[in-house]
Amino acid sequence: MHIRVHLGGKHGESLLTNSDPQGRFRLPLDFVGPLFLFASHPDFAPQKKPLFLDRKDPNSWLRVPKITLLSGRRLAFQFRNPGGNPLAGVRAFLQEKLGTDRGPFQDPPKEATSDPSGRVQFLGLPPDSKDSEFQLQILPPPPYIPTLLKSWPPSQGGTPIPVTLLEGLSLRGRVEDSFGRPSPKAQVRLLPLGSSSPPPPSKAQIQSEGRRPPSRTSPTERSPLPSQVRCDAQGRFFLQGLPRGPCQILAHPHSLPPRVWIKQRIELPFQGSLLLRLPKGGRLELRLPAHLPFTSFGFLRSTDGRNWRETNGDIPIPSHPPSSLTRDQLPRETLRLRLHNPQGFHFTTHNLDFEARERIPLDLSPLLGARLKGRIRGVAKPRKGGALQIRLLSTDPKIQALGRIERNICRIEIQEDGSFQLGPVPAGRYELRWGSHTLGSVQLAPGGTIEKSFSLP
Repeated sequence: MHIRVHLGGKHGESLLTNSDPQGRFRLPLDFVGPLFLFASHPDFAPQKKPLFLDRKDPNSWLRVPKITLLSGRRLAFQFRNPGGNPLAGVRAFLQEKLGTDRGPFQDPPKEATSDPSGRVQFLGLPPDSKDSEFQLQILPPPPYIPTLLKSWPPSQGGTPIPVTLLEGLSLRGRVEDSFGRPSPKAQVRLLPLGSSSPPPPSKAQIQSEGRRPPSRTSPTERSPLPSQVRCDAQGRFFLQGLPRGPCQILAHPHSLPPRVWIKQRIELPFQGSLLLRLPKGGRLELRLPAHLPFTSFGFLRSTDGRNWRETNGDIPIPSHPPSSLTRDQLPRETLRLRLHNPQGFHFTTHNLDFEARERIPLDLSPLLGARLKGRIRGVAKPRKGGALQIRLLSTDPKIQALGRIERNICRIEIQEDGSFQLGPVPAGRYELRWGSHTLGSVQLAPGGTIEKSFSLP
């Protein structure tokens, strides 16, 4: 049986390990002073033990007395619908509340799914005390409302605590861009707004079996979780399990979140279909050559004008790209376009200022790819898997007018017969090196394939 062991110091130092099948563990101690040893297992109550190490020796070991894990408290719930029927497939997460006396030793949430009788059971909980308080996050299947329980009445004799989940409302709608076209894969998120006096149907009903909760237990609270969904190809969305009352709905396009947002306040229930029209964003019009030496692209964004970070990952470029490619709904700010090359010669454009210009055309024709097929001849025959170093010396001035190549060195494999292939890469002059030997340089023209042999000195 493996026990999770966490050792921490008063200054935030911490070490984490698992015991062996015999319950033994070893942790090197490189700090001194008061320590806390915390041992936990899903089926047993966790134990916390204070220790003290007074020797400042990184190689010292502290023999810890035997720690006994006791059978922990069990907590069970039974989920029902308003008609009293059990609900199966309800996911529940039991999380320790913040502010308890556990410090950095808090375990991840315990997860359980209700069985056909609607029951879930959590094992290995610490004894019921003020130092150990939990909250239960309930994620039922649609159309029931997600619920967060911060208190509940005590169970009698280990019987499950009944929890009645309420059926929520539904909302249909459509997301369009600024031109009135459907926005496929747009993300829609709904946030319930807080209310000083929520209506009675919005509260989760807990049956206390006729017993009043202890005085230290606050009234049961419900905190609905945000609902989120992506639109289909026609820009339509459908949300279920929504609470009654005022809500705020947010939407942004799939192209480059999260700067092009629309926020709208609605009241649930909402009659009919909701139409969300995104604000007008930037438009990038790319002109592509027939053979582009790049397989994907992305956008860079900077908050201080110096450090640029890629925000939305790789957007693939077809192997036979069209003559033009358009990206709409870009945020109205300064961006950079990064093109990814399989050999590592990534290309980044100069600044694209969508704050000053709504539409920016960009001609990438100078980036037409080139290839090199070569062979190395000589007495010292290269072994299979050897690396040939390729260095980019210069590029065409038209490429420099668009942006810059981020890397100028790559390594490629050489076969047993000395042959190798380079490309597709941006056109320019490249230098070839094998170990400490310079083999020469070659000029690769846009759209061409050059075959050349090199000899080792």
